[in-house]
Amino acid sequence: MPASSAEGVLGITAALDNNFKQQQRHSASLAANSGPAPPDNNEEDGVTDSWINQILANELFVKEIRYNTQKEKNIFQKQWSLPNLMHLKKESSSGCNSKAMEQNIGTARGNKVVKMGSPTKKEEQMEEPRTVLYEKNRIKLGWVNPPSHRNGMHNLGNTCYLNSSLQALFSIPAFVNWLLEESNTHLHKCSQNTLNASFCSLCAMIRTLKISTEPHHSAIKPSMIVSKLKCIGKMFINGRQEDAHEFIKLLLDHMERSYLQYRHATKLDHISKQTTPLNQIFGGYLRQQVTCPLCHYVSTTFSHFQDLVLDIRHSSSLDQALDHYFRKETLDAANCYKCERCKKKVPATKRSLIERPPNVLLIQLKRFTQTGGKIGKHINIQRCLDLSRFVNGSQNMRANGLKLNSSNGIKLNSGGSLWNGSNNRPSSDNICDMYKYKLVSMVVHLGGSQHGGHYIACAEGGNGALYEFDDALVRNVAVQSVLLRNPYILFYELTKRSAAAAANNSKCKQQ
Repeated sequence: MPASSAEGVLGITAALDNNFKQQQRHSASLAANSGPAPPDNNEEDGVTDSWINQILANELFVKEIRYNTQKEKNIFQKQWSLPNLMHLKKESSSGCNSKAMEQNIGTARGNKVVKMGSPTKKEEQMEEPRTVLYEKNRIKLGWVNPPSHRNGMHNLGNTCYLNSSLQALFSIPAFVNWLLEESNTHLHKCSQNTLNASFCSLCAMIRTLKISTEPHHSAIKPSMIVSKLKCIGKMFINGRQEDAHEFIKLLLDHMERSYLQYRHATKLDHISKQTTPLNQIFGGYLRQQVTCPLCHYVSTTFSHFQDLVLDIRHSSSLDQALDHYFRKETLDAANCYKCERCKKKVPATKRSLIERPPNVLLIQLKRFTQTGGKIGKHINIQRCLDLSRFVNGSQNMRANGLKLNSSNGIKLNSGGSLWNGSNNRPSSDNICDMYKYKLVSMVVHLGGSQHGGHYIACAEGGNGALYEFDDALVRNVAVQSVLLRNPYILFYELTKRSAAAAANNSKCKQQ
């Protein structure tokens, strides 16, 4: 635990303790003299009120205590709940229950405080993996060895969805960097390459990537993938138009299974399985919070995601669609939430935020309806995307220069506001740069129906030029031409500067 976190709790305890002692002396004086007695130290009262106001305003308090018994835990959590703290604050101005307060202080002193934060349950903390297959900091953003040549792909019978998907994936620097790194050992050691072994989509993707960048070809046949469509997805049929987003999702899922089998890690727990290179590239975590309007209890759950599927019916831009996705909702009467604390069915508010952003963000714009029709309207997109307003804690970071959460050391500065215990405060420039993404590729559907039409891809090459991939044809296109397209799938990669800023912030939090 950071020293500053312990100091914060001790500061709260000491300040409240001083106040409680004053209230005791004040009550004794009232009883003896039948008249008010001035407090011994007005400054201490002010400090106490400042601490309580900071706790209430920022919803910060003891998050996890190491208890000796379950009974002790239940008593402590009940006494230090946020509603009870507010009740104590009201009493402190007109005379308080000093016995109850002393009991609170004694309990706080008798246990070791290990974290700070709002009152939560154990499941409100993200579960950490027992085994890490591939560290996230090993992912290399931006091109390491950008390809000097890109080949087209022959259409092998309504395979434009497959061709455009592969071209979009092969234009993601982080993904290609890892595939090339993996190729150094995987192709020689993979036991799935034998005749009787199962299909290894990772091997097939590595080989397809390599031949797609060989300069003596103008177009290749992606037959290593096409011939194994049934292995990737049982519903896929050769010669039939398929959905590009569904293909990408199932392909990445199969590649992950191939990697786990290659690493003999198929029996790991599900959290550890989420540390594969593919998950470290495309995977992130969402935090969903449901707040009770009566007792203000917040229920928090976390979920892993590899893409964001955005409704565009009421949006004209990507930013608007993201705002709609992450908006705060009020659950109606038909979907009333039963609060875990007060046990009442209430019209709670629900909101999702990004807890851990992915290195590569996959966005699907919902252009196809349930009846097979298509929403063909134009959605404004931008080459640079800032996700900071959707990341948990980023609003506080912008306001205070740090992220106020359970992993930060917390203390008061001379102005009476909460502050990070480290001297290495992130600059406002770093905070603004922390969640910026760059558009690297996209898949476009042409036509009016989900079951027909044609797919193409647009992407930025290693030389900074933009290309359009239309099956076997590859040609240069202007930036404005790309931005005026009506994309179906978008790939955004975290910028190097953002990754460096996020790493710097992580170091600050650990100090």
